[in-house]
Amino acid sequence: TSWPGQNDGGETWHGYRGTFTKQGVSLIYNLKSIRRDLFRMRVPMISIHDVTDKTVPFENQGIIKKETYTESLFIETNMPTTSINTHHSLLMYYSTYRTLMDDIIEFFRKTSI
Repeated sequence: TSWPGQNDGGETWHGYRGTFTKQGVSLIYNLKSIRRDLFRMRVPMISIHDVTDKTVPFENQGIIKKETYTESLFIETNMPTTSINTHHSLLMYYSTYRTLMDDIIEFFRKTSI
């Protein structure tokens, strides 16, 4: 099954087909410890989130922003609500890819990795 209108680039989207089952369960199982240890992060970090994300609540970016103390870039996008995609994997969409990649590259050029 494919959903041709799922991506804004016109290509056919075939979904993940269950390839992230183990990773998803692992992430859910460890969410409490991940959140508890956010303050320990010491590497530069980028958090990109759309305010209308249909997969992960946008409020999560605020939690990460509040609880991390590392060199960070927080990018908020606001895709049109008329778009039928999930507004989640933002680097997958032509409408957001170029701008986000430019921001990511510039951030890592400036950071002290």
